Parts: sequence; structure tokens; C-alpha cells
Amino acid sequence: MLIRGNNLNLSQRRHVWAAFSHRWTHENAKQHYGGKCPACVQRFQCEPAAAPDVNGMPWHEYHAPLTSDDEWIRKHAFYFIRDGSRLSARQHFCEPHYLAES
Repeated sequence: MLIRGNNLNLSQRRHVWAAFSHRWTHENAKQHYGGKCPACVQRFQCEPAAAPDVNGMPWHEYHAPLTSDDEWIRKHAFYFIRDGSRLSARQHFCEPHYLAES
């Protein structure tokens, strides 16, 4: 079942934070990236020879800005098993929040 992020309880949020470790948030940058921008680290891990700028702008200014964990969760919906105790093993992604029933 698809559950909106703002309807998750604390246990469900912990499952989401553990499963989605590559989210572009300030809290995640401190926990998993040593305070560095996750977007920049991920780009240069995947494309080490990538040009430092895109369309004449430095990559850090070009990509989507980081948000907070709470805001990121509110903007997404997550697949849980029917009883809501854990994330679904079938879907390994999240959806925009408006796709879930309120």
C-alpha cells in the first residue's frame, strides 16, 4: 500500500530513512557524506571525468537544492506492506506524495 510521507509514524519514518540513504537532505549530508553535498558526491562518484559545470553554471549551483528530511518525507509516498510494519520488498522507490490517497 502507498502511504503519504506526512501520514507515517515514527517507526515507518525510520524504515524510510534507512532504506533511502541517497536522499538529498541536510541531515543525510551530515550523517552519510561527512557534511559534503550528496548531489555533488554522487555525481562525481558516477562520472569522475564529468565537467565541473553544466550550462555554464557550477554543478553545485545547478542541481536541485538540498531540503530537510521532514520536507523530503512530506513530498513523497512510500510502499509499505498491508499492515504498515515495513517497506514493501517489491518496490524499491518512492513516489510523489500526490499519487497516494490521502
